[in-house]
Amino acid sequence: MSDLAPICYAICYTYQATASIDVRLVAGMNIDTVCRDIVEHVQTHCPGAQVELIHGYEAYKVKVSHPQVQRVIGAMHDLCDSLGEAQTPVILPTIGGSLPLHELAQALDMPLISMPLANHDDNQHAPNENLRLNNFVNGISTALMAVHGLSQHQSP
Repeated sequence: MSDLAPICYAICYTYQATASIDVRLVAGMNIDTVCRDIVEHVQTHCPGAQVELIHGYEAYKVKVSHPQVQRVIGAMHDLCDSLGEAQTPVILPTIGGSLPLHELAQALDMPLISMPLANHDDNQHAPNENLRLNNFVNGISTALMAVHGLSQHQSP
């Protein structure tokens, strides 16, 4: 007989899991419909699962052809010309990310235009996220020119 006491191993399996789902909507998607579909999907594949909806908002998009957007585009062309920029400004109909612009646009009853000023390699939301000082300073000029353009330019 051995002097060693028997060793017992216990393996514990957890019966609970937690998951977080972040959904980015695009214009035309309804938040209530999307949330309902997610809840139904989870409960179909994980009967008895509890789903907690924390917050959300509708997607927002203003058409590039909107008169206010065209005024800002005109102002950006003027800014590029005055700075001697060879390239025209880049106009993107949508950009990544989520902002609660839908509610703000409804409350103000006016279109909202987003003009990012980040550098292409800014590492957004990373520990070493950065913004070049020159981009920040140019962003101030750009925003001022956009506001000025809204008051000066006529829509095509």
